[in-house]
Amino acid sequence: MSPSSTLAKMSTRIRVGYRKWMFLASLLALCGGVCAETLDTSVFLRKRTVTLSGYTGSSTLTDFPVLVRLPASVSSLCMPGGDDIRFADAAGNLLNHEVDTWNPNGESLVWVCVPSLSGTDTTLTLYYCGGQSQFVNPRLVWANADYRGVWHFSGTSKDSSTNELVCTDSATPPTFTDAGPVGSVFSSSGSSYVTIANDPRWASYGDEMTLSGWVKAMDRGEEVNYYGRIFSSKDNHINTNGFELTTQKITTQYNFIGDTNTTSGGIYQKVFSTSCDCRQDYVYLSVVRQGNKVRLYANGAFVQEQSGLVLKQSIRRLRIGAQTNNGAGSPWYGQLDELRLQWRAQTADWAIADYATQHNANFAVLGEEVRLADSQLDDAPFRRACTVTFSGYAGSSRLVNFPALVRIPAGSPVYGLCAADGGDIRFADSDGYAVPHEIDTWNTSGESLIWVRVPKLEGTTTSLRMYFRCRGTPEVVDPHDVWKYAGYKGVWHFSGSNKESAIGLTCNNSATAPTYTEPGAVGTAFNSVTNTTEKRFVTVVNDQRWAKYGSELTLSCWVLGRKIPGTGRIFSSKTSYANEGGFEFTFQYGYNKYNTITSGNNQNTITGVSCENTFVYTTSVMSGNRVTLYSNGEYSGKVDNKCQMVPPSVNMRLGAVGGGNSSPGGVWDGMLDEMRLKWGKSSADWVAADYATQHNANFAVLGEIEDVNTHGTTILIR
Repeated sequence: MSPSSTLAKMSTRIRVGYRKWMFLASLLALCGGVCAETLDTSVFLRKRTVTLSGYTGSSTLTDFPVLVRLPASVSSLCMPGGDDIRFADAAGNLLNHEVDTWNPNGESLVWVCVPSLSGTDTTLTLYYCGGQSQFVNPRLVWANADYRGVWHFSGTSKDSSTNELVCTDSATPPTFTDAGPVGSVFSSSGSSYVTIANDPRWASYGDEMTLSGWVKAMDRGEEVNYYGRIFSSKDNHINTNGFELTTQKITTQYNFIGDTNTTSGGIYQKVFSTSCDCRQDYVYLSVVRQGNKVRLYANGAFVQEQSGLVLKQSIRRLRIGAQTNNGAGSPWYGQLDELRLQWRAQTADWAIADYATQHNANFAVLGEEVRLADSQLDDAPFRRACTVTFSGYAGSSRLVNFPALVRIPAGSPVYGLCAADGGDIRFADSDGYAVPHEIDTWNTSGESLIWVRVPKLEGTTTSLRMYFRCRGTPEVVDPHDVWKYAGYKGVWHFSGSNKESAIGLTCNNSATAPTYTEPGAVGTAFNSVTNTTEKRFVTVVNDQRWAKYGSELTLSCWVLGRKIPGTGRIFSSKTSYANEGGFEFTFQYGYNKYNTITSGNNQNTITGVSCENTFVYTTSVMSGNRVTLYSNGEYSGKVDNKCQMVPPSVNMRLGAVGGGNSSPGGVWDGMLDEMRLKWGKSSADWVAADYATQHNANFAVLGEIEDVNTHGTTILIR
């Protein structure tokens, strides 16, 4: 290789790396405590006011992490993992949050960065039960308050700070399943700890530092001396560099150790005696170092301040639950929870509030639920109704706002009893609230297809009521509402056109348009026959909102290939597979080889079901640097560590390479149907149900038609 070509390649890599760095830097700049953007509330169905009435301090706290506890009445209406919850401040600005523990059937714990906390009437607004909204960075909950290490111990030893510190469990790992003050806790019987490699991002702390966390020591019978390490960046307490937070002989005494170089005569151990015995119950400690002084708070109450502390930068690794020597001396026996390493000296008000938000269940009080878009269906004008039961769902989890396909079969008496175009059909849930629907295909001489948003799909007995034969003008239904509350940002049925059903994206056919009249997997389909003189595809104008949704994405589509494939594009928002931004979902030299390409040349080829001259429903889920492929609703495979996502900057195309080029390559030869773009990750249950509702004609079963609202009688019409 010539020197010039080597330099050219190096220059390209530098430019690519720089663009990635600039993109991440812009996210960090935009997303501190307040994400510097107004929250789009149009994709949420419900909201609640959150009043932070538990703060009793006199000062204003800036960028304070508040713990919000969500009951099952909220979490049961949300996407898996709480992906659809968002918080806004009083001005409507989007706030960063981190889900600590999510329980769809019980209490969930969420940390929210509050820009300004003062008095007892600071309020936030929680929005939930909706579609994927703007991106939030959970690590930035902690960044503006200078937290350099945050350990929730919610099932793992993962660090939640922006440092993303690499944490390694000991050979005998701690357990993270016991319940503690805030979710689950670190538990050790003296042989377990967590090691964090020495990292200049946490080792350089200047003159200010705070260590905080919940501690509970195991009762070890007659043993007198308790020297268990909570934090330690020393392999011996007399080391010159580093620090330790320990118990000191008894479990009511806590010791902060700085420079303890005995040869120079400096013994800088600061022992604090308290009334809080961590053998009896959890104690929340906050040790604040400021200059040469150190003070202790226990359970939010000031204990003592001591002077003469000398603290020198750590040169060793940090450990939680033991000293850093190879033998892991002075191990912790008991539990630890919510350990924090903060390069800031907490004020008294901060220390009190930090304890209170975790200890006081009423620190953040949720108000009554407000429905934003739902309304009761006025069923009085309707003369006919039937129950629709979604008996085809086989998953174990609850799916929220799921778009299900309802089929009205050929010859159904519904056709003779409703409006000629089906325009008077309406749906309602079990509480009588109207549920939106979209008529995909209406065919009085055959089968009609209607998409309906099911508020909660679980088990095989979920049902809705379908009303029709309206005497009057029924309430208006927005078909986009079927999709946007489920997080879809692009939906194409190809029912006679390229119209997009989720958010009204502008779509243009190529000069030689695909056809939309051939029967597909669901109704009609996009059909393209490619040769040297014609290329058929759909161009979707780049939507700037996509850049706000983060890096989780689900692409799904029915695909049928005809010609021996090379690299035919299904979705593409790249002018070349090597582009820095955007994504592609393609063939990779085989009918059963599906390739998801993310930022740069990150190709993820997974073998699925062959679509040679037959429809296959294929779904690609991008999340957490992982790509997972499903074929016909079943898991096909995954690729890890090759999914760096940067939002696209060029027009997306369906069936061809993206961008502005007038004669793109990689044109699809075959058929495409029910294409979906969801800016968020779909669960395995969602993917399976998404396939089943389209493939299984009995997924939704229509019950017998009833005559309603006529003199109080009900007549079954067969």
